[in-house]
Amino acid sequence: MTMLAGDLNDAVDLSELLESPSAPPELVDIAIATRLAVGVASAGRLDEYQQHLTKMESRQRKTSSRHYLGVTLLNGAIMALMRGQARLAVTKSAEAMELLRDGPRRSEFNAAQMCQGRALAHVGEWRRASQLMQSALSQMEGVVRNEALVEAAEAWVWYGDAAGAARLVAMARSDQFGSRLADDHLALVEADLLVRTGRIAEADQALTRVPDRAVTGSTAFETRKRFVLARRDVAAGGPDAQANIDRALDLATRQRADLFMSLDEVLAACIGDEGEFDRRIARIADGDITTYRSLLS
Repeated sequence: MTMLAGDLNDAVDLSELLESPSAPPELVDIAIATRLAVGVASAGRLDEYQQHLTKMESRQRKTSSRHYLGVTLLNGAIMALMRGQARLAVTKSAEAMELLRDGPRRSEFNAAQMCQGRALAHVGEWRRASQLMQSALSQMEGVVRNEALVEAAEAWVWYGDAAGAARLVAMARSDQFGSRLADDHLALVEADLLVRTGRIAEADQALTRVPDRAVTGSTAFETRKRFVLARRDVAAGGPDAQANIDRALDLATRQRADLFMSLDEVLAACIGDEGEFDRRIARIADGDITTYRSLLS
């Protein structure tokens, strides 16, 4: 509950208290997962968190707890998406939806719907994806809906139309129920949208509202931020574009954030010569490149 309420530093402190040899294994698993989840918002390795979730999933499949397994699968789907494993994210989020559909918290089912929508969008099924995210939003309320609006806005920036993205950004900003994501992540999503539409000066203004090294519940927040900054420089034709791409790629690589590694590779391809373009695109061509193609366009 502390993590959900936004006191992430306190959540880490509490989780460390539970990482005791005398604590029940289930609580130790959750405590470790909480610590790793907070860590991946900044520079923690996504593969380490993903590996822990996979172990939790294996253990929970041997018990009768549908709810805990559903939450673990949801978190695993989110990690798979950030690691560029969109089809795995589709599979895990679909099972999470099934397990959480009749669970004690409707918001968890809706979160699984949102994740499924993002994953479907990435593999090119935008119509299904947008319908699913809109359905989830229609069932949400309060702070949870505000967070989902921010997530939906980012999805529309990447996969949908700019007008729809702008509408969702405006809805999240004017919503009476503020959230941690609105505080930390919304300005970054807005800046990304403004870069996409060529409004660089306005994007620079939005970037001034993005917190520096925020403690946030947004996975790979610093890696996302460096990507948007690099994308801004590429769009503006800035002299430091390659250096900023290299910085973004370095952090994404250290964090094992494969999705953003590929996105950064595409940015580098855009400003390189023909040989560099072919080399970098070939590096990601074996995977799904729906998003990367949209960036190039």
